[in-house]
Amino acid sequence: MSNAHHHLHIRKRLYDKHEAFPSPNRFKNIMDHLIYVAGIAIPLMTLPQLVEIYLHHNTEAVSALTWSAYFVGSCFWFTYGYLHEEKPIYIPNFLAAIIQALIVIGIFVYR
Repeated sequence: MSNAHHHLHIRKRLYDKHEAFPSPNRFKNIMDHLIYVAGIAIPLMTLPQLVEIYLHHNTEAVSALTWSAYFVGSCFWFTYGYLHEEKPIYIPNFLAAIIQALIVIGIFVYR
């Protein structure tokens, strides 16, 4: 059995012990749903930076190195979440990676 299959079987056994979704606990149930809202809202909070770059061509206070690092990090998290079929991980990181890539491209175009 390869390492990938071994890992998959371990995860399946672990999932058998997870709570039901939605959780019977009211607070956890609310949090289970709010994580999707946060997962979409947080990447969208970087849109003002994108607007500033593309509409006003202002890249003075924007670091290409920092935004490139954010992009790489989001790509790793997206891949991890996708491989483990965890929507609350891969959906927001996919959105974040797109926005971050556009910011990095904008920095190089307008600098």
